[in-house]
Amino acid sequence: MPDNQSNDRKEEKISAEQTEEITPAAEPCETENTESAEAMEGIPDETPDTIPEETPTEATEGTDAESADESHDAEETDVTESATPPCPAPDVISDESKNEKRKASRRGALVYAAIMTAAFLVCFALLIAITVTAPPAADPDYAPVETIVIEKTVYVRDGDSTGKLTVAEISSKVGPSVVGIGVRTKDASGVGTGIIKTEDGYIITNYHVIEDYTSIEVFMPDGTSYPAEYIGGNELSDIAVIKIAATGLPAADFGNSDGLVVGETAVAIGTPGGLEYAGTVTTGIISSTRRIVYFYDNTTGLLQKTMTLIQTSTQINPGNSGGPLIDGDGKVIGINTYKITEDGFEGIGFAIPINGVLAIYDDILAGGNGNVGNIAKKAARLGITGAAVTKGSKFTYSDGAAERTVIAETDGIAVASADPGYDAAAKLRPGDIITAIDGHAVRTIDDVRASILSLAPGDKITLTVFRDGTEMTVDVTLGG
Repeated sequence: MPDNQSNDRKEEKISAEQTEEITPAAEPCETENTESAEAMEGIPDETPDTIPEETPTEATEGTDAESADESHDAEETDVTESATPPCPAPDVISDESKNEKRKASRRGALVYAAIMTAAFLVCFALLIAITVTAPPAADPDYAPVETIVIEKTVYVRDGDSTGKLTVAEISSKVGPSVVGIGVRTKDASGVGTGIIKTEDGYIITNYHVIEDYTSIEVFMPDGTSYPAEYIGGNELSDIAVIKIAATGLPAADFGNSDGLVVGETAVAIGTPGGLEYAGTVTTGIISSTRRIVYFYDNTTGLLQKTMTLIQTSTQINPGNSGGPLIDGDGKVIGINTYKITEDGFEGIGFAIPINGVLAIYDDILAGGNGNVGNIAKKAARLGITGAAVTKGSKFTYSDGAAERTVIAETDGIAVASADPGYDAAAKLRPGDIITAIDGHAVRTIDDVRASILSLAPGDKITLTVFRDGTEMTVDVTLGG
């Protein structure tokens, strides 16, 4: 709008103001906003001793004066919505000349705007006092972090106060220490993972990664590769040590697997599916700190060994074998080794606890065979073949000269044969029926397995045996 029209409107407004008779208020002005007044009751006077002075910019004629009036209107609306401001003292118009009245009116408007702005700031500070409510200081999830002008303490959630690393930080810290391992055998080739133990090239991996090798090659994260020398290993615990001719390597930081807690973060880095996926990072949690896992022969179905392992939900795939399982501090706490692959199972992987691994490592470097650490235990065996029978049923066995069919005289496990080299071969004979082991009744083959599951080769058990109508006990030493 042109400037002259704006000036005309302003002149009209000023003229109208001059015709009003304004006198000082004899009584404090009342507010119609009773709700706001009630809301302010009981609030302590926390207004700062000094209110920051706002120096108004002198309004020019025309457009600037109009903007000052509009700003005054907007401020007055905001204050009404927030809380009732203190009543401003009115200006008194004297009987001066017309020009002086006009100037006084303008100055009054500016002073009024300044007072209203200051009142708005005070009301806004009181509004903060109402809306910023401190939660209970006793709550451990909160911690005081700052104090504002009105001396109310603001609390915020403390976030992750554990000091644990993020997955990205873990990957950055440990990733350079993780290597791919390529293995050639007489009939095939494969890929696994390893973790650098020392700066001069010693690397830990799984025994099954390098088993039956004809050559071993180590692939570094930067793309370089080295031929590797087999130092030693332990098949039962599935740990092997290899070495490359290199120095100044980024050795990993190793932690304490005995201090693990179910639910804490677990990160795996490895080479799943081949070298093209080297450095793959997966994450999950510790699902169990000491899970006993049973390994059976795929052909015979016989128990081969038991291992006490860390169970994790972290994805472990073929190629991850031999790689590290890492905690939230970026420390290696296990060597990834197995997973359940049966249909219906997801997120059940296993790692060898690092405390046992390091014991095996030290033993191998000292010239031992790695039979330390108590990680794995070879399955104990009774050394017989047989079948479950019930009283009155028929069963057939061989006595060496001919097959014989007999009627079972009781419930139990009928002995068909005993393997040479086992103590049972000298203590039992075909046709015997085992009814109990160490006083516990056995009626199925699984009952026999369960009775010796926790035992080791060399341990002794007592069998209750029914032979030719007579019950007897026989002490037998278990084999491996």
